[in-house]
Amino acid sequence: MSNKLLESYLDYTAETESPTQYHRWAFLSAVAAISGRRVYFTLGHIGKIYPNLYCILVGSPGARKDSAMRPAKDLLKGAGYSSFSPESTSAGQFLDDFAHGFSKTTIKPKRNEDPLAGIIDSPAPNLSKDSLLNKLSSTDLTSEVYINIGEFQDFIGINNQVFVSKLTTLWDNLPVYEHRLRKTANNQLNILKPTVNILGGMTVSAWNACFPSEISEKGFTARVVAVYSNPTNLRITFPKAPNPQTRIQLIRELGKIQSMRGELKLSPEAEALLDDIYQKYVPLPDVRLQYYCARRLTHLIKLLIIVTIMKGKLIAEAEDVIEANTILSYTEHDMSTALGYYGESRFALASQKLMDTLNSVRVPIRIDDLWSSVSNDLDKYSQIVDVLTNLEKCGKVTKAIDEINNEMHYIAVKPSSWQKNFTGVNYAKYIREWTKD
Repeated sequence: MSNKLLESYLDYTAETESPTQYHRWAFLSAVAAISGRRVYFTLGHIGKIYPNLYCILVGSPGARKDSAMRPAKDLLKGAGYSSFSPESTSAGQFLDDFAHGFSKTTIKPKRNEDPLAGIIDSPAPNLSKDSLLNKLSSTDLTSEVYINIGEFQDFIGINNQVFVSKLTTLWDNLPVYEHRLRKTANNQLNILKPTVNILGGMTVSAWNACFPSEISEKGFTARVVAVYSNPTNLRITFPKAPNPQTRIQLIRELGKIQSMRGELKLSPEAEALLDDIYQKYVPLPDVRLQYYCARRLTHLIKLLIIVTIMKGKLIAEAEDVIEANTILSYTEHDMSTALGYYGESRFALASQKLMDTLNSVRVPIRIDDLWSSVSNDLDKYSQIVDVLTNLEKCGKVTKAIDEINNEMHYIAVKPSSWQKNFTGVNYAKYIREWTKD
């Protein structure tokens, strides 16, 4: 069964300047948000895994990240979803708003029954934790928030370890999140079944400013799917208005997904394939992604829930596993690019600008043309040769001499490990923009 809903959305957004990869993840994120905690997968002692995603669209300025986020957000609003976070906030204010303003009941109350009856107004200072959890287990009450921010660095702040730490904890879908306001016993917030989804946009330099190594090592970036894409370089002067009939149909499908609830099951073939993928998975070579790779199975299960419920079912088949694994594998292929190339050095910004320029084209570029993009970041022309030499040694660029004009040209090296993780992957079927080169 093909994923007609995802394909329909990609057709719906096809005539835009945003990359297909951004549109794909924007819609996957929207499905995760509207599903909330209604559908889950049980994994041994780990317990229930829900489909919430932390997804960041990463690319150069002008890659149309924010533009890719708008259509999916519009559809969510059309389907009645309203638990969006503010554009800018602090960690403390976010938690306060979460406890008081983002709480949503996930189903209509039964006849003559208030789903909040006997629990709290919010928060719950007079209930013990055990009592609260017992009452929560018998209700469908959740607290939901969708952080959908085009300039995610404005929301999270630069190296904001406190805020990042709290979002890291919230990714795990705790039954209740307790936040002490002051050093007193009775002054705290209790966020009931906090469910957080993130879809943000960032440049590579903003990623490195917001998530330096001290944050990455604490687990936040291991929970994030970093989606990198080069600009399409399309110029559509007068884009067409979205098809109203398609928009209505997509909204209806989101409404159907919102009504689905229960445990996702695996067919025997799907279970065998998922195990095969997990056992044979080769971690990504970039050491900065080692913590992400350690959580890769959880990311895959979350994505499997999403692609399966998009087809209106709660039993995942082998084909659904292949689709989820293919989308994730394709995205992982460029995750190192999302994290940047340079590390800590005085040529860091120049290195990134050069790679952004080279990644935006498919043809070799003269060194003189590259100089114009970094002339303000280097002291002298000879330094660009040093930077390009370092990038070449890292395997990020390759050079060639134009024998006619005797000029040096450079081109970005496309990663060559497409088939390293080949179990459960079919790029040609599920990735419409995929090409081997």
